[in-house]
Amino acid sequence: MNRHVLKIMCVLTALVIWIQVASSSLLTRDIDLPLDLIGLSGDVTLAGNSWPSDIRVRATGSEWHFFLNQFLGRSLGRVIVDLSDVGPDVLWQRDVTVNDVVSPLADVSIQPAVSLSLQTDRLVMRRMAVEIGLTGTLPDHRMILGGVIVEPDSVDVRGPSRLLAGLSGTLATAPLDLGRIRGRQTVVRGLVVPDRNVVLEPHEVRLTYDVSDAGRRIYENVPIVPLVDVGQPGADVFPPVASIEIRGPTEELDSMPMSAINLTVALTGLAAGAHTLAPDVLLPERFELVNMEPAQVLVIIGGNAARTGEGPP
Repeated sequence: MNRHVLKIMCVLTALVIWIQVASSSLLTRDIDLPLDLIGLSGDVTLAGNSWPSDIRVRATGSEWHFFLNQFLGRSLGRVIVDLSDVGPDVLWQRDVTVNDVVSPLADVSIQPAVSLSLQTDRLVMRRMAVEIGLTGTLPDHRMILGGVIVEPDSVDVRGPSRLLAGLSGTLATAPLDLGRIRGRQTVVRGLVVPDRNVVLEPHEVRLTYDVSDAGRRIYENVPIVPLVDVGQPGADVFPPVASIEIRGPTEELDSMPMSAINLTVALTGLAAGAHTLAPDVLLPERFELVNMEPAQVLVIIGGNAARTGEGPP
């Protein structure tokens, strides 16, 4: 017989004998078995609790069992705890027992004893508005036309009721750096997750902005118009005009006429006499007020000034 074949047969024979011996040799060892919590209904959650991922047990088995586990990763069993009869909003407590152990090993005992204490909660969902997280500063020579638009402006938040009850009314996006934005763009930003046990759907939003070069312009002698109710005496404004400085897109600023600016003082509910009021400023869209002089005016309702058109003495 070929010597190499003889050697192979000897090795195989030795291996068979070792397997037979290992299968009949019993050992007692401490091992860790994975813990599975099963049966929880769909509207109940254990989020916010902590429990061991493994349970240490002492068990007896053949040397072959432990060999397969150590070198080939064969499972030696699991610890399975059934929670199908557990409802929401309860404090569930009990010890892990050998009856929970599913294993081919024998003489199993829990080493050391393990007690589970779990607070269940109801799984709920609520809709929350999205708040744009901002960082940095937009340079004075630039402006965002119409503001930053977020889509969608609200998302579904799913998690334990006790966690959702403690959340504020909005979820912030990852910061948008105002110092780095240019032109018209749409960017994607993730939402800041308030707790690891909370799930967001969707978990990111789109931010759209249109950044334009901005300038300033001063308009002199803009008329101030008193708004008088029906049946109310006439009124005079002193001074009757104001100087205002506005800010807006450079390409539109030079062509905007003074007639597009409205300065008014509302006199609803005011009695006859002298009143110091701040004029209301109405500007076209995309423009903003920087300064107005004077900031307040004297309004005289009724009296000689209103009838004759003369100014105050």
